[in-house]
Amino acid sequence: MIKQIGKFIGVAALIFTMYSCSDDDNDIIHDIEPGTFEASVAGDFEAQIDGVAVFIDYFDQFTGDRAFILGFGSSNQEIMNIWVLRAGEYPGDGTYDIQPVDLEDMEQQDWFLDVQEFVSYSERMVDEQYELFITESGTVTLELTGDNTVTGEFEINATGFLIDQEGLAEETSQVQITGSYNAVPGQ
Repeated sequence: MIKQIGKFIGVAALIFTMYSCSDDDNDIIHDIEPGTFEASVAGDFEAQIDGVAVFIDYFDQFTGDRAFILGFGSSNQEIMNIWVLRAGEYPGDGTYDIQPVDLEDMEQQDWFLDVQEFVSYSERMVDEQYELFITESGTVTLELTGDNTVTGEFEINATGFLIDQEGLAEETSQVQITGSYNAVPGQ
């Protein structure tokens, strides 16, 4: 299971890096520049994070499966990445519940292509170790704008675990992540 999470994190980081190219559009929506996000982390640790925001319409050309992925990567001192995703195409404008992540469902390689409702997980570097945050609940709002960005807000309640050589270590923290974004598409 942890190997699958690690593999997905690696693939997601690669996709995120490839798709986080700058957008020439300079429209500001919800007071946030295109391609950026900002968030507050409260709970067992506190932080203000901001950085790159992208949305990805992932398509597996071999199976025809699709997934809609929002990716937020911090660019300040607090290194934290947040992923909100579900199987299928863009689900339409609205507010969606974020369901708890079921670790047993994550055992298969492409688990995210079977999740019909939004789920989320986050990762953070702590003293050269990864802390994986498993979402317990939350919401995400989506609004596709005329300039081909997706804007909205998100609120995530999650439990953090350090990842060691054998898998997840004991629980490290409980956090609430609240933010706004103006995500650009992959280019």
